[in-house]
Amino acid sequence: MKSFLVLLTAFVYAFQLGGCKHSSNNEPTVLVQDTTVYTAENYSAVTLDSFFLQNFLAQDTTLQIFSKDISAFYTRRNYQAAWFAGDSLSGQAKVFCID
Repeated sequence: MKSFLVLLTAFVYAFQLGGCKHSSNNEPTVLVQDTTVYTAENYSAVTLDSFFLQNFLAQDTTLQIFSKDISAFYTRRNYQAAWFAGDSLSGQAKVFCID
């Protein structure tokens, strides 16, 4: 579970660092999301409990500005965990792992 939290935190920080750029008047740039990438098929056998996710986001105040985006992401995925392929870490997730 600790590895999952590390991966989730790394995902959020990577999103934060490479994410939104603000215009000169300090208004956030509105991006239109490509919803065609979401399908009805399962992404992963690993799922999150929605209460656990909401509780985690509420406790970590550094994620507060992203909590709606993270919640929407997992809602669209039917709370299937990101960074997993089948029941193990995906190749992309292994980049975040520190040995």
